[in-house]
Amino acid sequence: MYSTHSLTNSFFQNRSAASQVLTVRSLSEFEFCQLLKDVQLQLEAGCTDLTLDLSSLKIINSVGLNFLLSVRHRTNHLGTRLTLANPSAAVLRLLEITKLKPFFHLQETTSNNRPEYAPLCGAVPQAA
Repeated sequence: MYSTHSLTNSFFQNRSAASQVLTVRSLSEFEFCQLLKDVQLQLEAGCTDLTLDLSSLKIINSVGLNFLLSVRHRTNHLGTRLTLANPSAAVLRLLEITKLKPFFHLQETTSNNRPEYAPLCGAVPQAA
């Protein structure tokens, strides 16, 4: 079962109750709060392995950095493994500049290995 809302165009993929993938398509101030609430609900439901798929996030600003740090703080507090998958060059550069890169587990996968995701808001994601 998927959480639903129409505030963002990001979505969760349920791999199992303990393992979740959140595809982040954009991070604005408006989306930040809703995404953080969704992450918190997944963590409270027993998620022990959370992956943020950042392949669609091409640019990142202070709001996006705040989101990543907030999720890292929450997952670290609960002992949940957090992985940033497919970060763009802009995301990697920001993590390097801020010296935060060592605090995140980074994973790159090819598009051939990327699973299909079920949308959080009910719409089927378009193939790239």
